Amino acid sequence: MERGRRTARAGRARRAPRAGGAGRARGARGAGRARGARGAGRAGAGAGGGPAGGGPAGGGPAAEAAGVRELGGLGGTLGGALAALPRSRAGNLGGRAAALQSWRRDLRRGIYPDADAPPCTSPVDPTTGEEPFPEEPFRAEFLEALRGMEMARLLRRRPELVDLLLGNMLELLRPFEEALSEQELTEQAGEEDMSLKVLAGEPGAPAEEDEEEGPAEEVGAPEGEDAPEEAPSAPEDAAREAAREAAEELVQQFEEQWAPAVDALDAMDELLGEPEGFDAEDFDVREGVWRNKGWAEVADLTRRLGNLRGLRDLVRSLGRGSGRGPMREAPAEEEVTGNPPGLVRSELVPEETSGVSLGGDVSRMLPAEALGLASRRRALKRLWQSRWAERRLVSYERVGWLEEDSRVLDELEYRPAGELGPIILCLDTSGSMAGPRETVAKATALECLRAAHLQGRPCYLYAFGGPDEVQELELGTDPGAMSRLLDFLASSFDGGTDVDKPLELSLQRLEENTWERADVLMVTDGEIPGAGRSVRKALEEAQEQLGLRVHALVVGDQMTPVVEELCSDVHLFDEWEAAEGRVTS
Repeated sequence: MERGRRTARAGRARRAPRAGGAGRARGARGAGRARGARGAGRAGAGAGGGPAGGGPAGGGPAAEAAGVRELGGLGGTLGGALAALPRSRAGNLGGRAAALQSWRRDLRRGIYPDADAPPCTSPVDPTTGEEPFPEEPFRAEFLEALRGMEMARLLRRRPELVDLLLGNMLELLRPFEEALSEQELTEQAGEEDMSLKVLAGEPGAPAEEDEEEGPAEEVGAPEGEDAPEEAPSAPEDAAREAAREAAEELVQQFEEQWAPAVDALDAMDELLGEPEGFDAEDFDVREGVWRNKGWAEVADLTRRLGNLRGLRDLVRSLGRGSGRGPMREAPAEEEVTGNPPGLVRSELVPEETSGVSLGGDVSRMLPAEALGLASRRRALKRLWQSRWAERRLVSYERVGWLEEDSRVLDELEYRPAGELGPIILCLDTSGSMAGPRETVAKATALECLRAAHLQGRPCYLYAFGGPDEVQELELGTDPGAMSRLLDFLASSFDGGTDVDKPLELSLQRLEENTWERADVLMVTDGEIPGAGRSVRKALEEAQEQLGLRVHALVVGDQMTPVVEELCSDVHLFDEWEAAEGRVTS
């Protein structure tokens, strides 16, 4: 929020004091009347009586009871912070608690409190008869900051953050109200000294108004109808300016704390969709992960991913399915003893009729075949018996799905595909990957995180460079995992190319139960010099025995033969315009 814009707006709202001794005297008396009215209002509030204090008429214990009831609805944290404010008293505590409850309801609905109401500069709101809370000018400055950060849109998605935000507001209100009370006491003391000087006729005191300076006011004229508006005195003007500056400074602190976190949450929601299981109790706007500069990279890559449809489809197809799930087209499996468990088609569990086939099961033969068995003609009955002996009766094919050790085949079939397995991502961070290739690699890491989060499966990243230069990251949405990923996204690629170590680590991870059905995706520019014999042999065994699939996403113009030797599937990236941000639809 621009400080200059606030200063200009506040400057337009101020009125210049009148020149001359008569103007100063009239301003002093007008200010005195205003101070008196304001003091009377506060005195009534402090005594617990009248609508100005926010409590019920009659004050006393009834006002205190109303305040307690309203505070109870706020909860211990917010209620305690509100009661501890310097200008909270028994008489106005109920009204303040009700106002804070109204703010809470509006913000949870994604709207700004009193969005259409003009700022209230009076000590008592003429529409409600209560003290406004928060007091001006803090109220207007704070609402403007919320609008500038589009906070309503964020709180509509994450209403659990409302209490945290209101708690921060109350923390800022404490020094503001302390300054406001101190300024009023100073101003009141100055006015009393000036009144004593006027009464004593001391030199330098403003002179009384000269009756001949202007036309006399009409006797009996209603006060405030035709009388000219009195300008504020210089002390009152200075106090108002000091209060505005104090509010600006405090609200600026609020913006500096919340603005990076708001941008980070927007980027996370854009990447991962609607938030689920967000823990507001552990959320801290001052925590490092929400102030990480890598969120700008996340927002940019997420925008590019919207046009990388081929990349999204590739990532979401990774991982071998296990167990039962909804019927869909998925890789077929066949029974192989000793492999990880899978789901294979079997006649041992006849669950559904999938078609017709030749067989010898009398209970499944078609009615046309039953005619031969029931026929009195010897020739037809012998024909049926020969077909039955040869297991060539046209029968209903009834099969089911049985969990057995299996391996994944290259062909697709319509099957009850279970949850997809984990993803192991190997990213080439060599110097030749710098530029647009690096953008694609980082976008792939984000897409793997998104797919793993939405589909509830684990994902692991190996970023490899030269020999023994491997960075390991388990991708997740918790603050620690996100912080490490953001640091990686903010870094630059500059290293060598040694593919042995990341593949060895990937094979070791496949030995764990959680990762045994994982697929490997390697993103590289294709310039891989070679791989060790032991690595190639281990990959062949894993592909044969476990059904492991190693996918290569090549983001370069050339590809060495090693890539095809190591990988079972090779995908050539061809969405360069979208990756560079030139395609927007």
